[in-house]
Amino acid sequence: MTPYLLVPMISSLVCAVLATAIFVRDPAHRANRLAASMVAGVTVWSLCEVLWNLQTDPGPARIFLRLSTLGWVFIGPLSVDLMREITGELRPERRRTEGRLYAIAAMFLWASLFTPWLHGDMVATPWGWGYEVRPLHLVYLAFTVGCIVVGLDAGRRAYRTASPGERIQALSLGGGILVPLVVASATDSLLPAM
Repeated sequence: MTPYLLVPMISSLVCAVLATAIFVRDPAHRANRLAASMVAGVTVWSLCEVLWNLQTDPGPARIFLRLSTLGWVFIGPLSVDLMREITGELRPERRRTEGRLYAIAAMFLWASLFTPWLHGDMVATPWGWGYEVRPLHLVYLAFTVGCIVVGLDAGRRAYRTASPGERIQALSLGGGILVPLVVASATDSLLPAM
């Protein structure tokens, strides 16, 4: 095992603890369930990354790569849903839009699990395995970034009328969504595409 794998391994453990802590704080509160789902998704994603990089053969590595989709494919719709939930933008037409976003993400899930349209061949690397990024992966990235921008925009609009305490929480939440988005986009989509 290479030291690189400590990053996703620690990420998986930290996110598992955080998702649990968020959920148990108030499981009846929808925003808690959404936030816990986002963080739990990163747990699955990171764990699968560790597992695909520990494989000695590209076949099993590809299986774990595809299973990692369960962790990352719904991050965009979840972020929109979470931000609208905590900002109070709960109009029925917004709920229908969110349902469509989840449906689009489910199509990306299907494509990742059952086709080579998002990820191509596995590529041996010094730390384990990388993968070829296919054009549909970049479409998925644009979809997710677009969802997150919509969610952050809902937060920005609510920020204007928020209390000082809510503003601090909003900045933390926005940073907690934006920083991983930038890092994951660079390391898992843009750099492999080059």
